[in-house]
Amino acid sequence: EVIFQRNVKHITDIAYAGMPSEKLLDAFSQQVYAQKRHRLYSLMDKHLLLTRNSYDHSGLNYNAGVAYFKQKTAIASVAAYGAAAHEIGHLLGATHEDAELKFNGWVCETYTHPRVPARSNCYRYSDRNRANITDYLKDNSK
Repeated sequence: EVIFQRNVKHITDIAYAGMPSEKLLDAFSQQVYAQKRHRLYSLMDKHLLLTRNSYDHSGLNYNAGVAYFKQKTAIASVAAYGAAAHEIGHLLGATHEDAELKFNGWVCETYTHPRVPARSNCYRYSDRNRANITDYLKDNSK
């Protein structure tokens, strides 16, 4: 189930532009856990903050996403294609190490591969990351 929410006080109004990734993810996570809930948290609850623009301009590259590995919260920018899938993959156990380069008429990257602009998107997770995600779902959906 995906629930898309806009205009959530203290969550969607975070001033994210220029904020370092880890600080932003911490701020988002704290606000998610501060929200009133009608049921207990589950390892299957995931929260993704989608931002309009990239946010962390402190390094050579503009960050398009960050996630706590196998945890509940992540942030991704819609300015970078595939950033949301990349970060959701991390929430579900997909790793950079298990990502692959493939060929679909051009060299392409599976979702959790670190982005290189000259490559295209494969529009899928690697077989190993699909197995990682399947294992995570089996282990945590009981």
